[in-house]
Amino acid sequence: MTEKRILLAVDAFYIGGTETHVLSLAKELIKNNIFVAIVANKTGNLVNSYEALNCPIYHIEFPKSITLEETYETELIKQIELIIETEKISHVHIHQTSSGYLAGKAAKNRDIPTIITIHGTYYPNHEIEELLKLSDVVICVSPPLCDYVKTFGVEHPFLVPNGINLEDYPIDLAERDIRNELKIPEDATILLYASRITWAKAHVCSIFLRACKDLKVGEIPNLHVIVVGDGNKLDEITSLARTIEGICGEAFIHIVGEQNNMHPYYSIADCVVGTGRVALEAMASEKQVVAVGNHGYFGIVDTNNFQEAWSHYFGDHGSKAVCNRHQLSDDLKKILRNTEQLRHNGIKAREIIEEMFNIQTIVKKILKIYSQQTKIRWDGIRNILYIGWIGFNNLGDELLWNMFKDTCAKYLDVGKFTIKPSLPGTDLKNLDEFDMVVLGGGSLFLPGYLQILQDAIHRGKSVLIWGAGIDWIEEPTLGLLLNDQLTSLNPSFTQKDVDVLEEVLEHALFVGVRGPLTKKAIELMVGNEISAKVKVIGDPALLLQNAHLLQTPEKEKIIGINWGTTFNRLYGANEESVEEQLVETAKRLINKGYKILIYTVWNDDILHCERLYNKINDPDNVVLDKNLYTEQQLITQLSRCKATINFKLYANILSLIANVPSIPLGYRFKVFDFAALLGLPHLVVSTSSQQLTDDLLERVIMIEKNELEPVKQYNTIQQKYISLLESPFTKK
Repeated sequence: MTEKRILLAVDAFYIGGTETHVLSLAKELIKNNIFVAIVANKTGNLVNSYEALNCPIYHIEFPKSITLEETYETELIKQIELIIETEKISHVHIHQTSSGYLAGKAAKNRDIPTIITIHGTYYPNHEIEELLKLSDVVICVSPPLCDYVKTFGVEHPFLVPNGINLEDYPIDLAERDIRNELKIPEDATILLYASRITWAKAHVCSIFLRACKDLKVGEIPNLHVIVVGDGNKLDEITSLARTIEGICGEAFIHIVGEQNNMHPYYSIADCVVGTGRVALEAMASEKQVVAVGNHGYFGIVDTNNFQEAWSHYFGDHGSKAVCNRHQLSDDLKKILRNTEQLRHNGIKAREIIEEMFNIQTIVKKILKIYSQQTKIRWDGIRNILYIGWIGFNNLGDELLWNMFKDTCAKYLDVGKFTIKPSLPGTDLKNLDEFDMVVLGGGSLFLPGYLQILQDAIHRGKSVLIWGAGIDWIEEPTLGLLLNDQLTSLNPSFTQKDVDVLEEVLEHALFVGVRGPLTKKAIELMVGNEISAKVKVIGDPALLLQNAHLLQTPEKEKIIGINWGTTFNRLYGANEESVEEQLVETAKRLINKGYKILIYTVWNDDILHCERLYNKINDPDNVVLDKNLYTEQQLITQLSRCKATINFKLYANILSLIANVPSIPLGYRFKVFDFAALLGLPHLVVSTSSQQLTDDLLERVIMIEKNELEPVKQYNTIQQKYISLLESPFTKK
């Protein structure tokens, strides 16, 4: 599997929630033996902390805005591209605007994945739009941010909170030095406020200080207050603090500025007022939090309301109310009165951090995301195994193999590759000779094939899924899936199968599935986050073109009928009943003036087609064609028809390529999946239908009234999916 080499990009090393998170992330990635390099403007109070990581750090003088003079922008991008090349970077992870914009452009130029973590709603719209365009995947640190990025068209952001390294917040550490330095008495009640002292958070700080004045002159005369942070409003906050101290007649507000190490300050506080990462760090230090942030006021955080507080990111990305001093002072008074509850809430707070925000758990999630965003590198591939149901003379599966070969020949230097199909006799347990294993088109999303891919991954092989779909889900289960009422795909996929699927999705270089119902089923099994990597790229048969398009003959009043067998494994479980109703359908179509053409796409179907022909017993109006044609030959044969009724899936596709509307017999999940892809589900007739003849004749009437509509719809969809099917080869 491809080695992960990560470039983390931040604007600079100032003290803030984003920079602290990136520092923790880098430290834990390195502990996991992941190569990390960092690009930033090497200024800020965290420089020494970053340098202590002992990883490569590159200095780039990132500007404050992403709107740059073009020559300067190009030069900075070239510098980052050189870093990517020098360090053999596999993924770029961006976190802020100007560094993210330039690093994202460099990554795009080098065709490597870009991951963005969204830390707040403070991005100007045009800047976040640019960053999202450059990013292959989006991580959000809180639920409100997931909703925020969805307004920009991001369908499936990953929710991964900021991680906390609990080793940095030991609970048995008594920080006497800070208390002595600030001359805070042993019996004092200590409130801590920490944030950047800029704009909205400076306003919150001023409200906090006024609330503290009310407490000081009221019920808590032994109150001391610590304010940690720096910013362009620090002088105003300092002035307000001195004014309040003058009113109270005592110096009790300690403005300590920016601090590299917050834990000593958390450790001596009785309660912390803050938001975002400050709230998480305080909870890790077993401290009660009263949450208030950029967005507004949340209040006292405890085990009963933690999920709600988290969903608002502690007032930073959502809130309950506008913050005011009276509400804040009332809540502080209430919680500080009950020292036992204060201690209990602090203990429970750390337990929550251990469970949900431990940096070790967070980094595991991020490593999974990195794995899911690995891009295909054809230059390291020499021997490819294509897995498909081939070598059995089935026209559809042979067609898909031909499409794979043709697409490789179109975009790759095939002289450098050996491409082998999984013909009968291929030992799929011995993959040593192959660099890449491709699960090809067809209905191959089955536990057995997924286990082969898992084995390939364990052996360090590259894995690619190209247009495969799910073959079979029970028909009642399909109905529940279509109506969003399904909760499990058992027994079609057991929990063991789902575990295998998760691992394959995580490590596959590319996962492209046939249709939207396959994608929906995968989402149900593994969840939206894991399945975000799964793209609906269409069936590879969509790549097939009609070689004789300009020679299409005049349509005759012929209905083609494709019949065969699935050895009774079909919806309704009664091939004999379906056959009898097809006989009746053919007779009624003949009465309407149609001729019938019975044709096959698989050798094993010939006997069944002969039996259907004999049962209809009308040689003047029915032709039985037992030839096994190539794709183009069959397209030519079908092009004379007005419409076709098709048992096998790929007979429908070849009919549409011949510009002939098709009526699919919905005998398995895969037919409904492909019809949903084409936007033609209304033409499918389930083989379980008790009035199958009436249903088929109704579809014929629909086509008679609007003969070209299904063909136009197919052509539209085909054009949409060609580029997606080719994308693994074109590196787009």
